[in-house]
Amino acid sequence: MIDRQIKDEIEEFLFTEAEVLDDRKLKAWLLMLTDDIEYVIPTRVSRDRDSDISQFSEESYHMFDDIHSLTARVARLGTEFAWSDNPAPRTRRYVTNVRLIQASEKGASVKSNLLLYWSIDESQHLISGERHDNFRRENGGWKLSKRTVLLDHVVLPTPNLATFL
Repeated sequence: MIDRQIKDEIEEFLFTEAEVLDDRKLKAWLLMLTDDIEYVIPTRVSRDRDSDISQFSEESYHMFDDIHSLTARVARLGTEFAWSDNPAPRTRRYVTNVRLIQASEKGASVKSNLLLYWSIDESQHLISGERHDNFRRENGGWKLSKRTVLLDHVVLPTPNLATFL
């Protein structure tokens, strides 16, 4: 019963996070993260089907951030120097297949799928992947402490990746 309650709370967190990001409330999003957040998007590498080697690089990343670099990214997106984000893209995040991997009152590990619709003017793209998230309860609420995004793409379909997944 506790696992079901935690899963419901985490799902609500993920849906609220998607809304906050789609509404570009990035400073509010930063408050949903722990101070020791690790936010990682490794690049995918094409491998033979039968290869035992990971399909994700351990040396190359689209993003490898902590709270300081995420805060700097958010601050930059609020300036006139964020050319890759001007005009700002319209986004819609679809978070699905939320699976509770491990849970306790203090923390939880969750996998979910993400489909991001990304649009600027006539340019429209989809980004999909699986997220592996760790959550920690702080001050009575959940905060994201680690996110690894495993993209389905070898090459990003968007001209840049200034959007948080």
